[in-house]
Amino acid sequence: MGRPTPELPLLALLLLLPQALRGAPCPEPCRCPPDGALSCPGPRRNLSRLSLTYLPIKVIPSQAFRGLDEVVKIEISQSDSLEKIEANAFDNLLNLSEILIQNTKNLVYIEPGAFTNLPRLKYLSICNTGIRKLPDVTKIFSSEINFILEICDNLHITTIPGNAFQGMNNESITLLWQDRDEAINKFKCP
Repeated sequence: MGRPTPELPLLALLLLLPQALRGAPCPEPCRCPPDGALSCPGPRRNLSRLSLTYLPIKVIPSQAFRGLDEVVKIEISQSDSLEKIEANAFDNLLNLSEILIQNTKNLVYIEPGAFTNLPRLKYLSICNTGIRKLPDVTKIFSSEINFILEICDNLHITTIPGNAFQGMNNESITLLWQDRDEAINKFKCP
C-alpha cells in the first residue's frame, strides 16, 4: 500500500464546503424553497416541538404553520437569513404555548397580526433580533392567566407605544424588557 496523499483530505473538504455554506437543511415537516419562504404544512401527528435553527430562509409567510395543531413549542433561532415574519404566520395554533425567536439579527420586521388567536400561549420570547418596534401582540388572545412576553437584546427598540397591550384578555402580562443599558424590568399590565 502506498502512503495517503495529503491532497485527499483537502479534496474531500472542498467537496463538502458548498453543502456546509448552504445552512442547515429544513427540518421535517417544513420546506425551504429557493424563494426563501418557509412552509411547514400540517397536519402532522406526534409533532409537539418544532425547532428551526440555521435556516436559509428570508421570510416566514402567512399561514406557514397551518395545520400543525399538536405543536406546543416553536423555536426559531440562529437564522442569519431571516428578515421578515408576515401577518398570520402564527395563526390559530390552538395548542401552541411557547414561541421563541432568538438570535436572528437580520430579522427587521414582524408584521402586525403575525401572532393571532393563540389561546394557550404562555410565553413569547423575541430576543437578539434587528426589529425596530415592538411587535403587535394585541391579537394573541391568550386565555392563560400569566402570559410572559420577553423582549430582550433588541437594540433598535427603545420605547413601548401606548396601548401596546390593548386587546389582550389576560389577568396579567409579565413583560421582561431589557434595553441597552438597563437590567431586566418586570411590568404588570392589567
